[in-house]
Amino acid sequence: MDIHVHAVMSNFPVSDQKMRQIRDATETDPQSRTLKQTILEGWPDQRTDCPESITEFWNFRDEMSVVEDIILKGSKIYIPKGLRSEMLDKIHSAHLGIEKCTQRAKEIMFWPKMFNDIKQRVMECPVCLEHRSENVKEPMIQTPLPDRPWQTVATDIFTWQGKDFIVLVDYYSRYFELSQLTSTRAQNIIQKLKSYFSRHGIPETLISDNASYYTCQSFADFAREWDFNHRTSSPMYSQSNGLAEKFVSICKNLLTKSTQAGTDPYIALLEYRNTPLACGKTPAQLLMSRQLRSILPVTDSNLEPRIPDKSSVRHKMQNIKNRSKFYYDRSARPMKSLEKGEGIRIRQGKTWQPAVVSKQVNDRSYIVRTEDGGMYRRNRRHLLKSHEKPFDEIDFPSLPATPAAPTLNVQTPQPSCPKISPDPIKQENVTNYNSNPDSPALYQTRSGRNVRPPDRLNL
Repeated sequence: MDIHVHAVMSNFPVSDQKMRQIRDATETDPQSRTLKQTILEGWPDQRTDCPESITEFWNFRDEMSVVEDIILKGSKIYIPKGLRSEMLDKIHSAHLGIEKCTQRAKEIMFWPKMFNDIKQRVMECPVCLEHRSENVKEPMIQTPLPDRPWQTVATDIFTWQGKDFIVLVDYYSRYFELSQLTSTRAQNIIQKLKSYFSRHGIPETLISDNASYYTCQSFADFAREWDFNHRTSSPMYSQSNGLAEKFVSICKNLLTKSTQAGTDPYIALLEYRNTPLACGKTPAQLLMSRQLRSILPVTDSNLEPRIPDKSSVRHKMQNIKNRSKFYYDRSARPMKSLEKGEGIRIRQGKTWQPAVVSKQVNDRSYIVRTEDGGMYRRNRRHLLKSHEKPFDEIDFPSLPATPAAPTLNVQTPQPSCPKISPDPIKQENVTNYNSNPDSPALYQTRSGRNVRPPDRLNL
């Protein structure tokens, strides 16, 4: 037995200096002294007779032993409380994940709830949090199928061959309108939407992204005057406006192929509106209850107005949506909601930066504040629940009145569309300033890069 014990001790991958440090910590720790004494004198027959300070070792009592004043559990060294923090730092010195750190530690050391301590240390490591992988996708939240055509529409702006276009699509019929824009000023976009609404009627809900021309005061006034609800998606999360994004791709394909083939792109748009969807009806039939005459030969009877069977169409549409959600959710996982004032991490470029939750916009959209004072609206998928302590509130100085420190905004305001919106939820970024009032003002781009104006002589 003595030969076996000494063979075990001599084969430990621990230096003599570290073994002396463990012995000294064992002697100075009251819990370790009580545990050592109990092991040498023998454990009581009943758990209730065991000293309260070492009851957590009761289930391991048959494996505990003392060799050369060091407590062992089998062939693993027991680490006293005074050395556990240092050991956790050494275990996580390579910044490996929870599984790797656990596998590394359980081969040579032991203390009660060691795995939980390792998990907490890894989850709270600032370096690991900053470079964690992206969050998994959450289960799909379907946009409710409208009860009638042109009740809910979605819009988006895209660029094709250096030209700007606006697309508007109906959630019920998938009928879309496409127009070229002379500029992306809010007034131009509003005029195009007014022309669409004058033809098909004013929808109840308009869905768009969070671009500045959709979140400015002019667009808010337009929504109020024309009596429709304007709903914006979270920045950097285009799939929440997925229908409009899908039809941007469709429009680009139609324009590209028509241009390359030398055909009329308006004919391509007309044929798409006359092509049946998966529900068996065309966008024109669902919106106007009639087929549109095109260059293809068609009889007069086919051009007669016919109202589609609403229940049958809705049933087929809903089945298609449910099937898409089923396949999407197979690789999705729900995430816990965030509380106001909670310390989190926000995805900035390829890293996670500290932030605090300021407000919840809806189920998965939040307003967060970063350490430099920037305010961002982000989807839950771009926010990491880090269990960190929120950073302290920062008081930002007022802007210096010197020309050397101009005020710079992240998004350049349009001439006809004021930048500042009365609703802070619709402001994606807020100008970030240095705590030093003598230094030039800086701001942060959408990718998270801090930009500082150059210092120049003001002669």
